[in-house]
Formats: sequence, C-alpha cells, structure tokens
Amino acid sequence: MRFLLLLLLLLVLHPATEAAVGLVTVPERQGVRLTIYNGVDLTLVQETRTLVLRQGRNRIQYQWAGTLIDTTSLELRPLERQDDIEIIDALSPPHAPATLVWEIESKIEGAVRFEISYFTSGVAWTADYTMRADRDEATAMVEGWVGVDNRSGESYAHADIRLVVGTITLIERIRDLASGQVEERSKQLDRRAILRHGRDLLGKRAADKDGEADGVAMERTRKLAFDELEQAAEVVSARLADYHLFIIGGEQDLPDQATTRFLAIQTRQPMVLEVLYRVELAEQAQAIKLYRFVNDAEHKLPDGPLPDGPWHVFRVADPATSELSYQGLAAHEYTPPGQKVELELGVDPGVSVAQVHEQHCETDQHFDRRGHLDGWIAHDRWMLTMVDTRAFPLSLEYLIQAQGSWEVTNLTGERRDQYTWRHQDRLAAGDRLVLGTFTISTRMGVLAAADGLAKAVHLPVPLPLPAISPAH
Repeated sequence: MRFLLLLLLLLVLHPATEAAVGLVTVPERQGVRLTIYNGVDLTLVQETRTLVLRQGRNRIQYQWAGTLIDTTSLELRPLERQDDIEIIDALSPPHAPATLVWEIESKIEGAVRFEISYFTSGVAWTADYTMRADRDEATAMVEGWVGVDNRSGESYAHADIRLVVGTITLIERIRDLASGQVEERSKQLDRRAILRHGRDLLGKRAADKDGEADGVAMERTRKLAFDELEQAAEVVSARLADYHLFIIGGEQDLPDQATTRFLAIQTRQPMVLEVLYRVELAEQAQAIKLYRFVNDAEHKLPDGPLPDGPWHVFRVADPATSELSYQGLAAHEYTPPGQKVELELGVDPGVSVAQVHEQHCETDQHFDRRGHLDGWIAHDRWMLTMVDTRAFPLSLEYLIQAQGSWEVTNLTGERRDQYTWRHQDRLAAGDRLVLGTFTISTRMGVLAAADGLAKAVHLPVPLPLPAISPAH
C-alpha cells in the first residue's frame, strides 16, 4: 500500500512524461518571404508562424509532402523570448514521410512567433524588356519585366519577394548544400551562414557614397523595403557588395504551377539612343543594325544592373496614331551599372552594302638556303560602297579582322587590338559612302615570325581593268 501511494505521488509530481507531451501541427503561416537567386534553382523561404506553447516540453509537427523542399535545410527559430525557449531536437518519424517533429523546451506559456526557414527548388525568375524607339530613333522608352515561375509544389500567398542578381561565391555553397555534396559538419556551418545571409540581406547593405554609416543605411533600407512600399508591385533596387537585390513591393501571390509577372524597370523620360550600323570585312558584307545606350542615370535608367534577358524592340512608325513597327528581338547578357548595352537587331533593308575584293597578289618573297619559298607578303585590295536609303542619318563602324603580322593602308581608323582595325564614319540620309581602295598587307612565313627579315611593304601597282568589248 505504501509503495502504491509513492507511485501515485511520483505521477503527480512529474506529469510531463514523454507520453504526456502532445503533438501539435504547425498552424497556417502568417507571412512568408522568398529570396530567389538568379541563375540557380534555389530559393530561400522564411515563413512566420505563431505557436502556442505550454510550459515544459512541446512537440511541433511540420509536413511538406508534394513539394521540392530540401529537407536538410529546415530550421525553426523563435523570433521573440529566445532566452526562454530552446529547440531540443528535430526528429523524422520512420513511418511518416515528408514530416519533421521539433521538440521544444519552453519556460513560458502562450503565443510566440517563430520562423521556419528552408531551401526549395522549382522557383525561378527571368527578365525580359520592351523598348519603344521614336520615329527618328533618337530616343527610346524602356520597360523591364520579371517573371517568377513557381513549380515548387507549394503556393505562396501574400509573399514578400526578393530577387537576387549577380554572381556570388555563396551560391556555390548553397547548391552543394541542396545536393548533399558536402560533409555533414561543413553542411551545418554553411547552413547557418546562408540562412543568416538570407535574413540579413538588406541589413548588410554598404554605406552609400555620401559616407552614410552602416547602421543608418541599414535602417533606411529596411524602411524603404518594408515600411514605405505601397501595396502595388513596385520594384525597389538595392545595391549590395557583389550583387544586387530587387525588392518587389507589397504582398504578392505566387500560385503553384504558374508564372507571375512584375514591372521592374521603367524609364520615366525618353533616353538618348545611338543607332549604329556595323559592317565587317567579308565577301558577303552586311550592315547589322544596333541600338546602343549606357545603363546609367543619364539615360534615365534606375540605379542597378540589367539582368540578362531578351529585348523586344519597336519603333514608332506613325506618331499620330502611335503605330509601332517591330524592329527585332535581341538577347543581351547581364549589364552592371555604367556599362554599355548593344542590342543587335539584324540586317536593315534600308541600308545597302557592296564590298568588292579587287585584287590579291604577293610580293617580297623570301627563300631559304635550299631555294624554297618560306616567306612573302600577301596583299588584298578592297572597296566598300554603302548607301543609306532611309530618311535618317546613320553612324558606321567598319571592322577589319585578321591574324598574324598585318597592316592596313589607305583607310583611316585605329588599331583596336592585335586582331581588329576599326574605321568610323557618318552618312547623311540618302547619302552614298565609298571606302577604298584600301589594302591589307599580311606578312607570311618567316617574314611574320622574324621582324628582322621583313622588308618595307611595297604595294603592288594596280593593274588596269580589261576593257569590255561590245558583243558582236
């Protein structure tokens, strides 16, 4: 009888046995933030949920069946009362796939906000642009769009979305973490660093050019990102150390198995546009049309990079009706601030090019001791004719590319590098331009290998063209 009373007393004094610890499924999330890295199939998700804890041991169950969540990256942390709460363990029940149970020891009772963070795949973002040039192609307006494609198996409603563009070493560690290609100890260290990086992505913004203190810059950026944004999908750009962050304002919905588009870049005023025609030395020469501008404030573009993506280019054909003429589709790579953008639009039928290879000959032959030819200078004589049939003037960039020891005579220009000569010109509307005849002289054999053997270049005397007799 005494033993039975003692046993009952122990049960009263220790009610929180393992069997008495209830299993609670996490409630619906109250907020979610997605940081989507460009160029890699990886997204950092940070969910905010409120858990009602009781004093002592708590068991919280989280499930993710049908999604692409990286199970090794799941992490739970309290957002408040951290000194009173301890995450004891995380268990995967053997007969419950895609399930994780956290055991929490709490000194308090009541509602506490927690963050559940993890990496997921299947969410990617891309950029594309629309350019509308005016009729004379002197200025243009630009719109840049980002599309977020969600194939992760999970819908994210009322999400705070951040898009990271730029190449950072951390991405390689994230990819290794998701694919399990690092050791367990390194994985844990990297996980903490990466999660901290995701949470503090805005806070680690460097001071601006005016010498603003880090703490002030951090607070101002946080207010810009979270407090002052309207509910519209305005995109705010924030420069970071080696990469850039686009913050899509307001709360956005990313339904599963769907693509959502946001307007990210928009010029408020027309930017100055340079139209260039590039012709390269070739038997079948063509004038390739390019639009050029610089990614900077002077060209009315917002401070930040232009992610890689296709450009759909139009020109206003009739200002009265705003009728547009499609100019072409151009692809362009990532462009940092201050760098030049060149959009190649293809061949323009309004500009005709005729290039003639008039003559080839060889001089300054050099022979070895056995009398074998082992060096000479090859001369190629060319002429270029170009006609602008359009109603607007154009700029010309004529490129000659060759290898070895060579030079160009009778053509103004500059040596851009070892392989390229550039001539620049300007044509008025309806004008005709003739370049040449000019000669490209190339040292061959030992004359190219040893400058001491190379004589002065003696251009051949042009031979008269044979007369064409009338047909009988």
